[in-house]
Amino acid sequence: MTLLSLMGATACGGSGDGSLGGASGTPDVLGTSEAELTGTEVTLPVCDAAQRPSNWLCWLDGDKQTACPSGQTPWSHWLHPYSAATYVRADPLRGAREVKAASLYWGTFDNALHRVEKVKCDLANSTYEAASWSRYTGSPVLQAKLTSYVDHIRPAVVRGTAFVSLDEYYCAAAGGCSTATTLRLVIKQRGGAFPDWTQVASRDLPIVQHAPVGAFEVEALVEPGMQVTFELYVVNSYNSISELIFHDLRLFTETCVPDLSNPGQCLP
Repeated sequence: MTLLSLMGATACGGSGDGSLGGASGTPDVLGTSEAELTGTEVTLPVCDAAQRPSNWLCWLDGDKQTACPSGQTPWSHWLHPYSAATYVRADPLRGAREVKAASLYWGTFDNALHRVEKVKCDLANSTYEAASWSRYTGSPVLQAKLTSYVDHIRPAVVRGTAFVSLDEYYCAAAGGCSTATTLRLVIKQRGGAFPDWTQVASRDLPIVQHAPVGAFEVEALVEPGMQVTFELYVVNSYNSISELIFHDLRLFTETCVPDLSNPGQCLP
């Protein structure tokens, strides 16, 4: 699978089958397929050196032993935050390593990954692996967010997709990663009579250890002219911790292709 890593809206018309991969295997809400739709997709420029946030530095290895050559970004490299909050201190007796994490965002927090510890970039294959850490707080923990806009003349399909797995190394080293970790995927809208963000769809899906990368999706119909956001939360069980690996995040928004033979209408 080739995963893009671009910011902004790009024309798309994918070949998805409208089903939900990963842990659930159940069909999505509307049963649509990107092969049947024309739209735009927003992703995150996680490994785009030209858009790299100043707080994130390039390294040749995951342990920050060798910095990337000045002015160069190797095909394979790691990103670590220069300054970060310490969430878990190293405990050799428990085998727990220290966890320092920071937000990774572009311009504003409208498009962001939160509590990220490190990112592995593979520019040759246009892929990344962003380790995002969370712990039980009593409430869902926001881990990622993408924002777009509905450009249509009727209610349009909006779909949020996350390709996610658990960090098995962290699970083993820290003795964490509950077997009851849940992803909460949410679509919200605002605009017109809705000046504040209003939830239009939400879906809770389990994520399990020792499973391959799963494609987790949530879908909804949204009125024209609305700003939309796709948010991903982690719901940890009591007193548990988890570290997710984000492999890709996408927010698809159906758009109108004008019907030139029928002014004011869209092609089917």
